[in-house]
Amino acid sequence: MEDIREQYPLDLETTLEICDDYNVKHPRNRHTYMTSDFYVTYKDGKEKVFSVKPSRNVLKKKRAKEKLAVEKVYWEKFRHVPFEIVYKDEMNIVLAENIRMVCMFYDLSSVFDEMSMLKHYIATKKSKLIWNQNRLISSIYLRFTGMYYPK
Repeated sequence: MEDIREQYPLDLETTLEICDDYNVKHPRNRHTYMTSDFYVTYKDGKEKVFSVKPSRNVLKKKRAKEKLAVEKVYWEKFRHVPFEIVYKDEMNIVLAENIRMVCMFYDLSSVFDEMSMLKHYIATKKSKLIWNQNRLISSIYLRFTGMYYPK
């Protein structure tokens, strides 16, 4: 990934137009901007938008479905960007936590000790992860400790 933007604001005029075209009430009022949870740009230039919802139960509510439809039309019809709904209760929690941790230490300004430096190296792919005695560890950690590591 190249960039992740959270709570990305949608163009108000466009969302108003979509609501009028589909005879749907604009969220809150006609002066409130809608947002998308995550707008992702990949290194190859492709983009994708994600809306995160607690569970598929949200789709049982008519109003929630209307707002998601407006968001989907906005991205796919007007911006030509794929749109996907992601459900928290279906997420791999360990993977999500690992992504959060990597994002926290990607910026060098987040480094404050050896452990945070190790996390920074992993986040920026300056270290490879290897298996050692049934544990996943970093080659940087092995170098710090003087332990053997395969190249």
